Amino acid sequence: MPFLRQVVERLHIDVLMLQEIWHPEENSINISNYTHKFIKTRIGKEGGGVAIITQLKGYDIDHMEAVWVDLMAGKIRTVVGSVYIPPGDIGALDKLNSVIGKILQDYDHLVIGMDANSRSSLWDDFCIGASQYQKSMRMGS
Repeated sequence: MPFLRQVVERLHIDVLMLQEIWHPEENSINISNYTHKFIKTRIGKEGGGVAIITQLKGYDIDHMEAVWVDLMAGKIRTVVGSVYIPPGDIGALDKLNSVIGKILQDYDHLVIGMDANSRSSLWDDFCIGASQYQKSMRMGS
């Protein structure tokens, strides 16, 4: 880890992709200013395991399920986000709108993968004629 920390700092690396991490102890993969860790370890066997660690920060909001990564794709710097909006959570949509505004002040390119639990009569017959802000009400199952 000390060597990895030194290389990351010296080379100004945006995203770390690690393999063969085995089964690291809680918080043992720590690098200053890298705030997001995605770790998957092998179940039931020794060895293996992978991790992606990024350093984008400043766009996290309490009670909003979203992660943001600052990537260089070719010569284009882009923010990529993964967002989940619970059904009927209009407040989360307002928070997302605020975050998008902040990101677009700093970056020209943004890609979002999102499950917004959107309402549409194409997949939710119970929303026909209902306000777009009203939760679906399903009777029985």
